[in-house]
Amino acid sequence: MISNVRPIVIASLATGFVALIASPALAQPSHRSTAKAGSEVKVPEIGKPGNRLLKRVSPRDFIKWSWKLRADRTGDNDGLNQTKFAFAPGAAPAGRALNGGNSITGFLGSTSTGRGVGTSNIRTRRVQWNVTATGSLGGPEKHKPKWSTWMSGKDPFYITVDELGAADLLLEQEIDVWFPMTLSGGEVVGEEANFGWEASLLYQDLEYDLFSLHADEGGFDAQLFDTPFEFELWSMIDLDATEDHALSVPIDGAGIERMLLGDLDDGVMDTRLNLGILVRDLSVADIIASGAAIGLRSEAGAGAAVPAPATLALFGLGLGVATRRRSAGAC
Repeated sequence: MISNVRPIVIASLATGFVALIASPALAQPSHRSTAKAGSEVKVPEIGKPGNRLLKRVSPRDFIKWSWKLRADRTGDNDGLNQTKFAFAPGAAPAGRALNGGNSITGFLGSTSTGRGVGTSNIRTRRVQWNVTATGSLGGPEKHKPKWSTWMSGKDPFYITVDELGAADLLLEQEIDVWFPMTLSGGEVVGEEANFGWEASLLYQDLEYDLFSLHADEGGFDAQLFDTPFEFELWSMIDLDATEDHALSVPIDGAGIERMLLGDLDDGVMDTRLNLGILVRDLSVADIIASGAAIGLRSEAGAGAAVPAPATLALFGLGLGVATRRRSAGAC
C-alpha cells in the first residue's frame, strides 16, 4: 500500500496542544499573531521528453480558497471556488482577480481572520496569490479567550484525455509533465504562526503527494515523498526555466533546507524559491483507460494561533494549529 495516497477531495487541518509557562502578568489579552504565504504557478507543459507542448487553459482550472477559523469555541469552516480564467462564448480566455476569506469575532472580542487574494494572467499563463491568517485575543483573563486560524489557497491544473488528443499525444506510449511553481514569500509573527507549501499529482483517480515545505519560527522542514512513478524536483533561476537550463539543478529536501537556512530569523522569508517538478513516463494508455485527467496542484497555507492567557500563576494551556506535515511512512 502506498502510504501517501489520498482521495481526490482534500481537507486538512490538524490541531494540537502546547504547554506554556506563564504568569497572569505575562499573558496579555491583546496578544496578536499573524502568518502569511505567497505562491505563483505557471500552466504546466506536457509532451514527450525533449518536446513538451504547452497545454491549453481549461475552465476546470480554479483556485479554492479555504479557511478554518476558531475563536472562543465558536467556529466557521467554509470555502470559495473561483476559476482562474474568465471564459465567454466566442472570446479568448482572460485573466481575472481572485479573492476570498472570512472573519469572525469571538467571545469578548477575540478575532480570527483568514484572507486570500490573487490574480491570473492569460498572456504569461501565470497565477499569483497570497494568503494571510491572523487574529488577536480579547476579553479579561478569567474568560480564557483563544483563537486559531488556517487559511489556504489550492491551485489545481487539469490535463484531460481530450486535451491529450488535441496535442496529438494519444498515440504516444508515455509522456512527461513539467510543473513550474514559486514560493514567493512567507512571514511568521508569534510563537504559533506557521506557513506551508506543497504539491501533488492526480493520476488514475488517486492523488499522490510529491513535495511539502513547512515553516515556523524554528525554520524550515522540506520533504519529497515516495511515488510509484518517477519524478524530480529542480531548483530554477525563474519560472520560465526548465530542467535543462544552465542554472537549473536537481534538489532534494535537505538541499532546500540548506538554501533557506536562517531566512526566517527575522520572521520574514526573503528568498524566492523557484521549483520545477518533472514527472516522467506517465502511461498514456493508463490515462485513457481510466478516463481521468492528470491533475497538478500547488497549495500554500498560513496558520496562526494565540494561546489562552494563564489562569494559574505558573501554567496554562493553549490551542495551536499544525500544518499538514506528513511523513512518507504515515498512513
